[in-house]
Amino acid sequence: MCVFITVGPTTYDKAVCPQPKYLEKVLIQNQEKSFGRSLHVPISNIWRLQLRPQPPNQEPTRHNAYVTIAGPDIDRPDLFKPAPYLTADHQISPKCLFRIRTQHTKEIPTHQHLKANLAGRQLHSKYTDRKCPFCRATPVTGHEAHYFLACPSVTPAIEPMYKPIKENLKRLALPPWDGLDDNVKISLLLASSLPPQLDKRKSMRVQWLSCTQNYCSLIALKLSSTLSPTSQHIGLGICNYVELIDTIFTDVEGVD
Repeated sequence: MCVFITVGPTTYDKAVCPQPKYLEKVLIQNQEKSFGRSLHVPISNIWRLQLRPQPPNQEPTRHNAYVTIAGPDIDRPDLFKPAPYLTADHQISPKCLFRIRTQHTKEIPTHQHLKANLAGRQLHSKYTDRKCPFCRATPVTGHEAHYFLACPSVTPAIEPMYKPIKENLKRLALPPWDGLDDNVKISLLLASSLPPQLDKRKSMRVQWLSCTQNYCSLIALKLSSTLSPTSQHIGLGICNYVELIDTIFTDVEGVD
């Protein structure tokens, strides 16, 4: 009998993904669950091809930004399992990291794909039309790379928090920060795994994540609080929140 398995928009024949032989030894009541787990890797391969189409689309989009930030995390064999930054031991919640990485924040302009027109209707806006509100003299797209590396109003407030990332690169005998590509810098600041061109050893990837996870979460919180619309007003609450982040950062740095 020909069995078809549907995964989103993709359908393929069971002949392409044959039933593993070990299922013959699995109890009947467990075979369905075991077969489902055996599909994780082939389905992940299909997802990966959808995330990284060939030839690649060079147009700047939220999709491409997500893929760039995720970096080597997309190459893990089983995409059904959470990315390492979500499963690693952490003192600071990675919720803010998750929102930035998945292009789902209210503060970063490129994450807001809908814009109200004069009639109040929500219309889709082009990625390149979502400008940084701080750079009105020379309009520039307000994406993650701009705020982390180039925005004259935001970057100076966040850049001091990169110090532990730079120091860990040096301590682990990895290439220096100044020699890294901008995309790699953004990926590392947002807690992605070490790219293969820096180090291919699994032990090094685990060590890197354990050393930088909490700092990356604080950097994400700092960016979010700095870009928050309420931070443009002199509000005691947001000021205290930013000071709290700086205090936690100092405490974590002291512990390490």
